[in-house]
Amino acid sequence: MKSKLQKTSLADRKRTTCMTSAAYCLTGLSDVLKLWINVQLIQFLQPDDVDSINFNRNDMKWRSTLCTRNCETDSEPRLCYYQFTLEQYTVMGPACFDCPLNISNCYRPQCVTADGIEKMVLVVNRRLPGPSIQVCQGDTVIVDVKNKMPGRSTAVHWHGLKQKGTPFMDGMPGVTQCPILADQVFRYKFKTPNTGTFFWHSHDGTQKMDGLVGNLIVRGKTDPNREQYDLDLPSHVVLVTDWMHETSDDHQPGLLRSNIGQEPDAYLVNGRGVYLPDLASMIKMSVAGGLSQQLSMPLGRFIVKRGLRYRFRLIGGSCLSCPFRIYFQSHQLTLINMDMNSVRPVTVDAADISSGERFDFVINANQAEASYWIYITGLGACRNSRGVAVLQYEGSLFSKPLTPMPGITNIPNGAVFNRRNSVCRPNTKQDICVTQLRSQRRNPRKLVKSPDARILVNFIFYQFNRKTLFEEGDYKRYFAPYNPFTNQIVLLTSVVKNVSNSMPSTPLISQIDDITDSKFCSDECLTRVNATPCDCLLLVKVPLGAVVEILFVDDSEISEIAISHPFHMHGYEFYIMETGAFTAGNRQAQVASLMERLESQSYSRDDYPSKDTIDVPAYGYAVTRIVAENPGFWFVHCHFIYHLITGMSLVIQVGESSDMPAVPRGFPTCDDFLSPDASLL
Repeated sequence: MKSKLQKTSLADRKRTTCMTSAAYCLTGLSDVLKLWINVQLIQFLQPDDVDSINFNRNDMKWRSTLCTRNCETDSEPRLCYYQFTLEQYTVMGPACFDCPLNISNCYRPQCVTADGIEKMVLVVNRRLPGPSIQVCQGDTVIVDVKNKMPGRSTAVHWHGLKQKGTPFMDGMPGVTQCPILADQVFRYKFKTPNTGTFFWHSHDGTQKMDGLVGNLIVRGKTDPNREQYDLDLPSHVVLVTDWMHETSDDHQPGLLRSNIGQEPDAYLVNGRGVYLPDLASMIKMSVAGGLSQQLSMPLGRFIVKRGLRYRFRLIGGSCLSCPFRIYFQSHQLTLINMDMNSVRPVTVDAADISSGERFDFVINANQAEASYWIYITGLGACRNSRGVAVLQYEGSLFSKPLTPMPGITNIPNGAVFNRRNSVCRPNTKQDICVTQLRSQRRNPRKLVKSPDARILVNFIFYQFNRKTLFEEGDYKRYFAPYNPFTNQIVLLTSVVKNVSNSMPSTPLISQIDDITDSKFCSDECLTRVNATPCDCLLLVKVPLGAVVEILFVDDSEISEIAISHPFHMHGYEFYIMETGAFTAGNRQAQVASLMERLESQSYSRDDYPSKDTIDVPAYGYAVTRIVAENPGFWFVHCHFIYHLITGMSLVIQVGESSDMPAVPRGFPTCDDFLSPDASLL
């Protein structure tokens, strides 16, 4: 590990060409040429609603330019252009007229319903979730992101896309770009060499929690599991988000007397849901006359035809510190894909999904022609939060099931995939874990050799007392979650290697010379034990081409909360070698013993599963590996949003700056302003 970077000159970092498209290099061109480029792009503009059950792909106006197509028969690469306008907006606002009294008004253009509770929301193109991007392998995607949110900066991350050759399009402020300021436009451009289920979301503050999220699907000409399903429809993307009735800002750092903690009020499926409160709140709503209106809110709906098998793409778009369980009433789920990795099929009754994870399942429509519940329940501290959607057969007389909405306690337990904090055993069919899966794609040969480098990512929460947290002149980051088991609010910051990671004010990839040495974590910070965390930039450097073993370790003491942290790595997928749990006792000694074992550990399989987001068991560990063949600065972080913004992250630098693709000409710059002008004194 190095706390400083080997720097190259700013002039070297600015060298570039316009690469493959003039649309890539807007700054510095004449206004006439810019206008010409934009006029040409308009002909490739894609619709926002390709994931709607009402979208007509056969409309002649899309015949030659629609990117959401049958990639098995029409795989010639296309240019796919999108315009994103980001705004502050309102759930159940004037665009909804008298929804849900007149249910058709709930489907009006620009009507955002969520779970029917009025609140402020952040939207793209006045949609929740935002526009669906569904393309074929090898297509080129261009997205113009226009920030129309007053007083807010932003950036968009393309979750799961490796961005090989375009690391500056990854969408991480302070690492791969400057934030997009209000009234600015930033053009993202990248190719899609890998198939899979991805999604996009804001990577600035907590904006993802407030609505800046959408799906991103890349299909290919072939699929190792193609014989498992008959249809892979654009409308069968299931994006699950957790939802609060206040803005995310209201919960950061957190209130002490009302709306405490950071637990969701509901779960939404494709931006729709219904608020199912506790009994006391339900009685109160009923007396006020609002319960029937609330229960009539439109839900996410998925249409199937009896006798066919459908591929469903499930996306964990949640933000808060709980996974959720999803269950399709009367239907089993056959897992065929994780993130971008096809796996040997496994059939289960339900699945647990954490923030950032994606799983593709096949649903066999072999039941009676009726409507069935799709049920979501939060786990752990979120166990009282629920969500529902509908699986509707063609020919069903009713658009919603006739059976009551399922309660928390009556979900069949059955075989659960990815069960939260499960200790999987080879001979049981009750729990099926990620580590038990087999990839359909052979791993790189050198993956199983002794690693060239090992990175220990040990993470924990540091608990402040009020006296040390609120010292005059010192402004430490913290958040105030509620512990339902002790009925207390605690003051925490998130820590990796005794560091609460802090992003620089200039992007690492483009303005490396402008970052002062004092910004990086010192060796002293990284070696201190049981001390107040340092607030600095935690950067780890690995050689290009190396096999790197990344060991995630939860240093927390065992308690009732048992949070499993989902860690996501930009630019890469983890090969998951093993996971496990520590026992009560000397954690430091157990970690040392694990490290010693790994020094001599040999792996021999060629089909380890891979994911870009790994759910680390509570009080446990995950042994992962990457082959460092994608040069760049890559963000690694817990995907729970309040853990992320309080420092549970690091940056891995792969290769030297000279190994990395140059940023485009005119790439935006940003920095602190501390004028040396003596006249200001």
